[in-house]
Parts: sequence; structure tokens; C-alpha cells
Amino acid sequence: MTGLLGRFELTANTAKTVVQATTTTVCKLNITNPTSNEILASVAITDDVDAINNAAHYIEYNKYMYPNDVLVRDGIVLAPGQCLTVNSDTSLVVAVAMGVEGT
Repeated sequence: MTGLLGRFELTANTAKTVVQATTTTVCKLNITNPTSNEILASVAITDDVDAINNAAHYIEYNKYMYPNDVLVRDGIVLAPGQCLTVNSDTSLVVAVAMGVEGT
């Protein structure tokens, strides 16, 4: 698949897997804070869906984001079975992953 790999509106303090790779996947992640509040957002490459069980999995941890701010991480490579999982301390934050899955 090429293009949109996953898109979710987050619930506060609830880990959400945006992409679950079935093949080697290269992607870009945008986290958008459309709220009028400062937020903290985290990104991890995990082995479990909708869970961040190991602090070593974080590639961003409690990244401070201003209102109407966007966090962009590109060049993320997932092996088969890995998940790109995000979390925010605030609801209504949006996570979108675009990329390419290998064959």
C-alpha cells in the first residue's frame, strides 16, 4: 500500500496504534494539535497493538506542542509485526501516517 496508512483522533492518555506493519514499511507521521491548549505527545515503535510497554520503544517522549502545532517525524522504518503507536495527554489530537509498505 502507498499513501495513507492510518489516521486517528486520539483519546487522552490512551495509546493508539496508527500503523501495524505486515511488511517492511517506511512512513512519515504527523501529529496535529488543533486544540487551544499546550499538549504532550509521545511516539513509540512497539511490538504490541495500542500499548507502549517499554520506555526503550519511544522515539519521542512527552514532546511539548503548542496550540495549533504540528509534530512531523519522517523516515520511520517498521519491520513486519512492529507498530507505530502514539499517545497524547489531551483528546482531539490527530495522528496521520503516510508511507509505503514493501512487497
